[in-house]
Amino acid sequence: MTRRDLKVARSHAEQQWVALADAVVQMGLVSERDSYETLAQATGMTLVDLAACTPSSLALKLVPERVARRHRLVPLEEDNRLLTYAVSRFDADAERDVAFASGRTPRAVLARPSELADALDRCYPKMADVDRLLARFRSEATVNVLDEGSSLAASESPIIDLCNHILVRAVEAAASDVHIEPTLDGEKVVMRVIDTQAAPQELESLGYDAGNLTRLRAALSRPDGLVLVTGPTGSGKTTALYSALSHLRNGRTNIVSVEDPVKRRVEGVNQIHVNGRAGNTFASVLRSLLRQDPNVIMVGEVRDAEVAQIVGQAAYTGP
Repeated sequence: MTRRDLKVARSHAEQQWVALADAVVQMGLVSERDSYETLAQATGMTLVDLAACTPSSLALKLVPERVARRHRLVPLEEDNRLLTYAVSRFDADAERDVAFASGRTPRAVLARPSELADALDRCYPKMADVDRLLARFRSEATVNVLDEGSSLAASESPIIDLCNHILVRAVEAAASDVHIEPTLDGEKVVMRVIDTQAAPQELESLGYDAGNLTRLRAALSRPDGLVLVTGPTGSGKTTALYSALSHLRNGRTNIVSVEDPVKRRVEGVNQIHVNGRAGNTFASVLRSLLRQDPNVIMVGEVRDAEVAQIVGQAAYTGP
């Protein structure tokens, strides 16, 4: 390349918001292979051939698909200390997210962009369809507003196809939630995916060790007291609570649950759906329930001091 070529390439990179290594390729000045071999030499990074690489299954599990696609990286291999991933451009945010997700020290290697795109679709195949739908949606010049009388088929509307595809994939993957996060315009959307017909798991299948399982069984067998289940979203609180309800039901025990919403139907349990707009708050429902002589009360969430006080009083004196 001449100095003039380099100057033109820099201008192109700034105008198109691309890396210089990609700009010289887009302008036909050098091949992608030559450009990235030179970049590897300049940065001291290892250039890998992704077409010949087979990422380990654990590395792919440690780095969620949303992280890989957001930063356009492919996890390759891991051990108890390091996780190696391929990128076409070093990104401190990507390094941070990989470290947080995997719990290992990240190590970046260099890969050509064309190979990265193919490798992402190969390693995370389900979201490849979503990307194609997004591309189709973005190419639409107008947005059609559908009403009940519209004859527009679902397949003719990319946004309907996209929503359906996301929901189907969420159910197939047994996901607990679907998160829609725009990087600028609009608000985030979180949809909880609930299978209300799923049978509760047995206590033995929750993964607790023998000591904790024995202590849990002993706590559930007491005639009074409180079992408080805490933890972050997705940690298994709801699963544990429904397993406890299933363990306690025997046809003779009066069991009532107060939930928002009722996530699973449990035979033999009176389940009440909280409706704040109608005045059925956790506190009001609990006060009413205490007059109905229940043996066991399951409260889905302790949201405020009033509910905590009622729950504590019921646990201390008995329902």
